[in-house]
Amino acid sequence: MPERDLVSWNSILEAYAVAGHDRLAMKTFETMPGKDLFSWSTILAMHVRSLELHLVAELYTSLKIEGITPDEIAFVCLIFSCSHAGDLDRGVHHFKSIALDHGVEPSKREYGCLLDLLARAGHLRDAFDLVANMPFEPDVDDWKSFLASCKSLDDLKTASTASKSSLELDSRSSVPYVLLTNLCTPTSEQKVGFRM
Repeated sequence: MPERDLVSWNSILEAYAVAGHDRLAMKTFETMPGKDLFSWSTILAMHVRSLELHLVAELYTSLKIEGITPDEIAFVCLIFSCSHAGDLDRGVHHFKSIALDHGVEPSKREYGCLLDLLARAGHLRDAFDLVANMPFEPDVDDWKSFLASCKSLDDLKTASTASKSSLELDSRSSVPYVLLTNLCTPTSEQKVGFRM
């Protein structure tokens, strides 16, 4: 192309990112003469997809230095990366900054990321309170996410409550049954310990 405008650059960037050509996407991003919110959100989402979580915080900081106001995608990427990196304090800080620093009410997806963050960090009571009291009606995915965290933390009582709530919303889903069954089934280590 003899000339490329921002739409052309963003199209190329998105094509590389979606196709999994991360190096080419990053090279395109770095050589773009100008970047907008779409450019930044695309590159943030690409790094989340490829689980290069340490780069998400760096890119988010650069986005803010450039004077670009983050959107839902940027916030979701940021909180998701904190969740998977086990950085509870920073993730909660970023969630709170959505309303405090940017004057925007967090979206359902952002609440979902906070739920995942709390549950992965072992704060099941806080996560349960969040699901029960968030300004959105919890859906099946919220309860399944919470239930999966109960499994990883071996919390049968809370898992039972979450399973019931999930099944009330979708009684045909097998996921709550499977997760609850896995939680009730002793691991091979537990079985060996039991026989001794």
